[in-house]
Amino acid sequence: MQSGATEAQQAAVELVIHNGLIVNDTGRLEADIRIRGEKIVEIAPKLKAGAGAREIDAKGMLLLPGAIDTHTHLSLEPVVRPVVIAPGKTCYYLGTGRTLGSS
Repeated sequence: MQSGATEAQQAAVELVIHNGLIVNDTGRLEADIRIRGEKIVEIAPKLKAGAGAREIDAKGMLLLPGAIDTHTHLSLEPVVRPVVIAPGKTCYYLGTGRTLGSS
């Protein structure tokens, strides 16, 4: 938490995502997700948001709890480009500049 919020303040923040198709390792479920702070605390149909909670309507969208977005912007014809970042240090990158390694 770099925002300077205490854990108690962070835990008080609530987000309820409604009407999404939740897909995880156990299957699919049309329901809502309640998030407090940075944790999913409840998954159920028709959740009621608490006072001051942020709400998002995800109708027609997938909710993928715990999934990792693997979307990248690597070019289709990779060309490795070395860049000297300091004396004796060279980075190599592809596409839009994702670092692949250094020497």
